[in-house]
Amino acid sequence: MALFHTLPVYKKMLELVKQFDDSTKKVPQSVKHDYVRDMHNQLVRIVTTVAFANDFDNDRISLLEDAIQALSEFKIRVRILLDLHYITKKGFAAIVRLEENASKQLHGWHDSTKEEVFRK
Repeated sequence: MALFHTLPVYKKMLELVKQFDDSTKKVPQSVKHDYVRDMHNQLVRIVTTVAFANDFDNDRISLLEDAIQALSEFKIRVRILLDLHYITKKGFAAIVRLEENASKQLHGWHDSTKEEVFRK
């Protein structure tokens, strides 16, 4: 089993956290202290879930499903930030690109884990 911090999806999620933080630097403080901080914490929880999924074979499928669902919710919330003009289109595009890449990796890991379970 690989160490969680060497997983490509973990690294991609960290890039996503950094990009999100960079893209939300100019958000008004009133929004930043509630909505944006909550979204940042949501990303950190997803990263933690990915690490746990790597460590706990018995719960891997449900942990990956939780991460996939939370990442989908995050994407919607980022869109709301764009629609309310709190982030730029360029920042939005960078976030979505990383989110989609991480999501594909999570789905692939989830699907391969399900196949392994069914083969046993």
